[in-house]
Amino acid sequence: MADIIGAKVLHISFGAGVIKEVTESGGRRYVLIDFEDGKTSEFAYPGIFQTYISAEDAAIDSELKALAFAALEIENERAEIKKAKEREELAALRKRKERLSGNRKIKEDGNLAIRCTYCNGGETDTHFGFRDLCSDKVLKYNMVRGSRWCKDEKCPCRKHYLGIDAEGELVPGMCHESQLLINWEAEAGWFQEGDKKGTAKTLRRARKNGLCVLTTNDPNAKEDNRYIFALFLIDDFHEGGLLSSGKVESHSEYRLEFSKAEAQGFKFWNYYLNSNSPKKIVWNSGLIRYLDNEQAGQILRDATLIKKGTKDENIALKFFEYYCANAGIPGAESLRDKKGALMLPTDET
Repeated sequence: MADIIGAKVLHISFGAGVIKEVTESGGRRYVLIDFEDGKTSEFAYPGIFQTYISAEDAAIDSELKALAFAALEIENERAEIKKAKEREELAALRKRKERLSGNRKIKEDGNLAIRCTYCNGGETDTHFGFRDLCSDKVLKYNMVRGSRWCKDEKCPCRKHYLGIDAEGELVPGMCHESQLLINWEAEAGWFQEGDKKGTAKTLRRARKNGLCVLTTNDPNAKEDNRYIFALFLIDDFHEGGLLSSGKVESHSEYRLEFSKAEAQGFKFWNYYLNSNSPKKIVWNSGLIRYLDNEQAGQILRDATLIKKGTKDENIALKFFEYYCANAGIPGAESLRDKKGALMLPTDET
């Protein structure tokens, strides 16, 4: 392997830089890169060279990519071994549960809600947004109070807005939100700070045929205003690892998007609560919250009511029925009343 210290590289978002050092911590390796703006950033090594960074020297770039792909293959093999072991343990657990419950079939939960940074790109009377880059007004807000990436000095949208990279042409796809309702897939993201900066977040509890709930909030609104703007059935998922972020995808017909007017009445906290502090409506850190099957069923049940009398009425009903069949829910009548944080009596402790 050629000595890569001092090699010139190019990051797809951060620009040109020079490799400063390769370090190791906790059994993981990292590469430190000095960028032209004076900042030094740390990334997972060699995984970052698979997609996001290329070396100026063709020979070094080829070696780094080969290392990255070899590391990915090793990680995938380890993941398969781990999954096989987990499947065996899960099968044993299910058998035990069936014995204890009189051999009734028990379905596992695997639904998730995702906190999405508000994006009005592509918004119309019938489409919420999340199809194009944000307007300048929303971008300005997100730069101050949005996600960590929107506020990061290396964010391409931020640099473009501030005129730092005025010659660069912004295109949809620079941020995940701008393509969310085009690609119908959602990611867990990457750690933006701390010891894990540059490493991927995972989705360890997602499952096929689970429900993915996309949520957002209006600029300057309180957390209790958070609402649901789209739903989709999880047709495929990737748990993720050091080299790739966890991801859920939809390929089937079971997708629902809500207009701005529909979504703003579809409050997320009607269904969800923080188990340790039920009356405390805060999301805090992380993009993901997991939902049990009943919460997911309640959300889909209410989606059928929102879509009643619209062109989406039939698909909403089919979606609800399909989900219930796979989640072991007998029907709408078997679902209890929703009991999220917003539904709790004011005197409940």
